[in-house]
Amino acid sequence: MEYGKKGVFLFSRILCGNVRGVVPDIVAVEVDVQNGLPGFDMGGILAAEVRESKERVRVALKNSGLNPRPRRVTVNISPANMPKQGTGYDLAIAVGTLCAEDMFDSTSVNDMMIMGELSLDGSVRAVRGILPCVLEARRRGLKRCIIPSDNMPECRVVDGIDILGADSLKAVIDYLSGDYTALHKGEYVPYNSTAAEAGYDDYSDVCGQEAAVRASLIAAAGMHNILYMGAPGSGKTMMARRIAGILPGLTEEESLEVTQIYSIAGLLDSSEGLITQPPYRSPHHTITTVGLIGGGSRLSPGEITLAGHGVLFLDELTEFRSATLDAMRQPLEDGEVVIVRNSGTYRFPARFMLVAAMNPCKCGFYPDRSRCTCTEAQILNYRARISRPLLDRFDMCVHVSPVRHEAITLNNNSRGRSDSGNVWRGHNCVMSSEDMRERVIQARQIQGQRGVLNSQLTAGELERYCGLGSEERELAGRIWDKMGLTARGYYRILRVARTIADLEGSSSVRCPHIGEAVAYRNG
Repeated sequence: MEYGKKGVFLFSRILCGNVRGVVPDIVAVEVDVQNGLPGFDMGGILAAEVRESKERVRVALKNSGLNPRPRRVTVNISPANMPKQGTGYDLAIAVGTLCAEDMFDSTSVNDMMIMGELSLDGSVRAVRGILPCVLEARRRGLKRCIIPSDNMPECRVVDGIDILGADSLKAVIDYLSGDYTALHKGEYVPYNSTAAEAGYDDYSDVCGQEAAVRASLIAAAGMHNILYMGAPGSGKTMMARRIAGILPGLTEEESLEVTQIYSIAGLLDSSEGLITQPPYRSPHHTITTVGLIGGGSRLSPGEITLAGHGVLFLDELTEFRSATLDAMRQPLEDGEVVIVRNSGTYRFPARFMLVAAMNPCKCGFYPDRSRCTCTEAQILNYRARISRPLLDRFDMCVHVSPVRHEAITLNNNSRGRSDSGNVWRGHNCVMSSEDMRERVIQARQIQGQRGVLNSQLTAGELERYCGLGSEERELAGRIWDKMGLTARGYYRILRVARTIADLEGSSSVRCPHIGEAVAYRNG
């Protein structure tokens, strides 16, 4: 039973967003106001920052000129058996309290989700995970969402639901009281993959590494995992840092997925809105297993999830902890991370391109015995830091030779462009990132017709799309016997060969394509 302002019992129910791992959900903030000894109790498996919201709400209401009478307030965030964390419940609790006090018509909040953090002065601050919660609200048929104004840019491509931006608690109350100009209404903006171009250095700056640059092109075209191995200063890191710049822009579906993850992680730049370019992540080798894979007490996404549809670059691969690296083995195969907790099972997406760089030995100069001082045992021990099963998950291994002095001096003295737009470096021609990106896009369009990237082709799809002739099958059999390949290694060679054929516009995989793919497998 509900009463008006003269009654003794009032109740309200406000919908709010909640994120578990990377899965959004809609929860109900239930507020009950009773006469009696003043107090403010909260329940529903709440993290510390959620419990502290009662103080933020109390002070924000006072500083906004809204002073509810001293009552006994009980807040339950339902379902009560679901863990809640974050500061996005503040605004819903404040509105629920005022609604229970009958300061405005409770029916005005029936079809909306309210989410935002309150400052002590009553202003509304941005929170994490707004975009996935808005998408979930639309899926559940809600008509409106009140969110912080600073979170509006990331929701601009969500159609079919009214997005209302709030600067202050007072503005939200004015809107719910009938002043529909108090909040900013977001305008739907169709997705545009070229809205923001990420700034990356150009491959035309690479000197004397034509083979390694071609390997980078092939890896980007098929989204293949690639390992650069070579002496210090040979350009491994230089090439790896440029590889994200030749990847195509994200599709709308990929952009929404990546942006949701960054929103949940609190890494989204609110002024830019959606992420339209493939992400590039390069963690330091001191990173923990939880930092790389994800999880922890707060269930946050790791680097392999943040690199989704983009590049994860691990420089100085042998310096990472072996257990941390081996934890990537299953996600590299499955494309997701499965984390099991007492509260449930959580799945984080992990479709990324693994790029790594390492020295061939501790001093870095092997096989140049005139400079390498490592013994055979030291070399073996150094490489043993990377387990064989993890190495087997690299589609390509490229040996990067030291750069000759002539390659640099010719580059500085005679740099020019050919008629095709390629950058000339002395007697060699190295493509610019723009040219490489165009070729990658062409190869991806061919793969798009198959509906799957080459790096993700299954055994059955390889049989269908590779179409090896008798000569190619004979060559593949000899390679299997000579190299002692595993089934995984064999299929990875075929995937790379399929990408090489796509770059050349060939409908079938030929012997030269297989031969080049095998060369990258050997490193």
